[in-house]
Amino acid sequence: MYVEKNDQEFRARLKDDKGTFLEDGVACVNVENRSIEFKNDFVPLYPIGTPLQIARLYEQREIHIFTGKVYISDKNLLRLVSVNDTVVPGSEDVYACPVSIGASLTLASPKIEPPPRKFFLFRNNKDTQPVKQTFDITIHSICSTQLRFHAEPGVPINEEFYMTMNTDPIFKDIPVVVTRVLEFGNTVKCQGVIGSIDFSEKEPFQEWIKQLNSTGNQFFKNPI
Repeated sequence: MYVEKNDQEFRARLKDDKGTFLEDGVACVNVENRSIEFKNDFVPLYPIGTPLQIARLYEQREIHIFTGKVYISDKNLLRLVSVNDTVVPGSEDVYACPVSIGASLTLASPKIEPPPRKFFLFRNNKDTQPVKQTFDITIHSICSTQLRFHAEPGVPINEEFYMTMNTDPIFKDIPVVVTRVLEFGNTVKCQGVIGSIDFSEKEPFQEWIKQLNSTGNQFFKNPI
C-alpha cells in the first residue's frame, strides 16, 4: 500500500514548533489559500499567530511536514496559514507522486495461445498465435515500489512485465507485476508493483524517484 499527494484528507499529527507531539487526527491542504486544516474530536486551543507543525503520516511514519501560523483554533478544528512544507527524505517508497509519463509494458515471458478450434483431429503447430506482448500505458502516480497507470484494453493481471519509461533519462527493463486491472469501456485503470531493478538502472532510477518525491510532492515551492 502507499499514499498519494492529492488524497483529499490524510492522517496527520499536530506538533508544536519544536516538534513536540500534541495530537493525532486528519488534515487537508488548501493550495489556493496556502493553508492546512487539522481536525479531530479534540484539538488543543492556541492563540492566533502561534507557530505550529502538522506532519502527514503513513502508518506511524512522518512523510511530509507542514509549518505555519494559527489562523483558526477551535475545539475540533485548527487552521494554519502562511504554510511552508517539506517532504521527508526516504518517504519515496510509500509516497506516490502525481505524474503523466508515457511508458510501455512488455511481457517478461512470451505467451502463445492456440488458434480457434477446428473440426478435425490434427492441427498444424504453425497455426498457434502469439499473444499481444507490449502495451502502451500512461503512468499517473509512482513511488519507488508501486505505480498506477492507464492502459489499453487486454493487460493481463498477475503477469510480470518489463517497463520502459519515456523519461529523461529513459529507464528500461524496470520489472513490474500488474496487481489490479479495472476496465470501464475503453478506459483501463491498473496498479502494479515494481520489482527488484537491474543494477545498471537501479541507482539512476532511485535518484530520479528521490528527486521526483522531493519536488513533485511538495505543495508550496516558494518558501515565505
